Amino acid sequence: MGRAWGVPLDRGAGAGYALPMIVIAAFLIGAAIGWMRAAKAGGSHADKLQYAAAHALALTVLGLFLTILLSRMG
Repeated sequence: MGRAWGVPLDRGAGAGYALPMIVIAAFLIGAAIGWMRAAKAGGSHADKLQYAAAHALALTVLGLFLTILLSRMG
């Protein structure tokens, strides 16, 4: 029997896909936070993109660690 993200594959169609969504949500939230911070500081479009990318990367890494932690605990 195969396993995906620490959950047996025979436990339902969506059971193994809940944890990777943390990484996607962290990426989107990080990008939004970075964009808003640059906009609030009066940055140009390039500044907004750079802030969005940096924040998205940082929160994605944190989301990945959280995903690994939760999959190891369960």
